[in-house]
Amino acid sequence: MDSLFTDAAEKLLAKLCTLETVRQVELTHDGAAMWAAIEESGFTQTWVAESADGAGLSWHDGFGLLLAAGRHALPLPLGPTMYVCSLLAASGHTQLAGCATFATQVEPTAQGGVLAHAVPFAHVAAWVAMNVNGKAWLLPTSAATHEGPAVYGSLQSRLRWASWPAQAMALGEAKPWREVGAVLWAGMMAGAMSAALERTLVYANERAQFGKSIGKFQAIQQQLSQMAEHVHAVHMAAEMAFANGAPVADDPMAALAKARASQAVALVAATAHGVHGAMGTTAEYPLHLWTRRLHEWRMDFGSEAHWQGLLGASLLQHSKPSVIDFMLDRLSVEDTAMAIA
Repeated sequence: MDSLFTDAAEKLLAKLCTLETVRQVELTHDGAAMWAAIEESGFTQTWVAESADGAGLSWHDGFGLLLAAGRHALPLPLGPTMYVCSLLAASGHTQLAGCATFATQVEPTAQGGVLAHAVPFAHVAAWVAMNVNGKAWLLPTSAATHEGPAVYGSLQSRLRWASWPAQAMALGEAKPWREVGAVLWAGMMAGAMSAALERTLVYANERAQFGKSIGKFQAIQQQLSQMAEHVHAVHMAAEMAFANGAPVADDPMAALAKARASQAVALVAATAHGVHGAMGTTAEYPLHLWTRRLHEWRMDFGSEAHWQGLLGASLLQHSKPSVIDFMLDRLSVEDTAMAIA
């Protein structure tokens, strides 16, 4: 089932996310047609129970979807929407019209509104999930104004609601948006890194210098092997977090996944561009679709420094002094589906 589900997602996103369509969404901030196709596929209902007309799949089953989203540079927040749809279904709400993202840097304003900083996918999302005054809410982006940043191709923005929007939807008690976002982003980053590695390997075997492909030079091979080690480590950490189930507040598995993914960004992106040389810096070549996102996603929901600090504090508070005991107790997962995979 997991393989069939992932294969279907790969085929759909490969068709939807061509270089031209992704760049068009980035430039126009209009992903309506692309999102309509994704909604029709039913992937947004992955974590919705069957009793609520969803797929009723586990968190681990959704890992392949986030990998595919990263691999194909999907310019829309599929993972956050999947999570929000599961919350809405569980609380008896009607499903969303449009996609949703998360905001974790939120501050109420004196006028009764809200200011949300560095909101991922803000330019294309219809809704933003956040915690305000101890409660979880969904706010419509149509009622907000954008205040930047003006970074090429970025879909991130700062959003300001001058007053509390009438269309706001209550989601109950505060939710662990940062931890959930960390796991979702780790999955997308694993996919983006695997795509960058695959593209770099192909280029290294095709680009010839001094009568042979540059991939045959030992210095290049060493760089590629280091890049591959990081990519596979990120994949493993992200899958462990998904296999652990829905994240909770101060979740050590979420911390591990995002810390490992963010830490790998600098080396993976630098190696990819270094091997490609000047070709990798051109807008016509797709490498930047992954490396630009990786550098931005590295900071979303906390960089490696934030999550490594949380892991360190958790280690110091652990009842047993051994690091191995801490890893076995807090950073391991038993999941039959993952073992089979």
